[in-house]
Amino acid sequence: MALLTDKFLFLHIPKTGGTYIRRVLDLLSIKGIEKAQHHDSFPELLNILSLEDLLEITVICFIRHPLTWYQSRWAYRLSSVHGWRGNDLDFSCASNDFNIFVNNCIDYSGGELGWASRKMNKFINNIPNGLKTIIGKQENLHNDLISALIQCGAIISETDLPLSPRLNISLNDDKPAHAIAKYNQETYERVLRADGEFINRHYKNTKIDQNILFD
Repeated sequence: MALLTDKFLFLHIPKTGGTYIRRVLDLLSIKGIEKAQHHDSFPELLNILSLEDLLEITVICFIRHPLTWYQSRWAYRLSSVHGWRGNDLDFSCASNDFNIFVNNCIDYSGGELGWASRKMNKFINNIPNGLKTIIGKQENLHNDLISALIQCGAIISETDLPLSPRLNISLNDDKPAHAIAKYNQETYERVLRADGEFINRHYKNTKIDQNILFD
């Protein structure tokens, strides 16, 4: 869903820290109204929201490096009590083998554009022109959230933000052995090709810890 407040509209892109963000907003007593269906984005949101009503507020969303997005999605599903009961992506790409899952995701999206890129671009590329927009990064979640909330006027300073633990982490921390996602070289290189445009645009100078990616 999208969370609409008097200062901002938060678009919740899956696996980019949205659960943590909502918890922080609760701790700050920032009230909002949930709009649309789970993880809806523009232009669907304009079926229930007026563009004119959004001109005075800020659109906030977060993205994530595709390499860790796939890891997080797979580990979440493998560790969830619901298993692979999600959307069409989960049904079509499900595998208890991480690398098979990633390749299935790329095949599912047509083989040329990675699913992580397609998913995140659907949110950020369709935000209407003219709306004030802040795109943070999951890799710098705490600081980018502080900056976004200050910029849109939801809080005055960093001291207004309470301490809060990271929530819903779905990478390799504290995961049972069967749910640890590690790349083989072939899959890693395929993600770099399939999601390369997104990576070059948003993460060109970002280095991912190799211990996270590989055994």
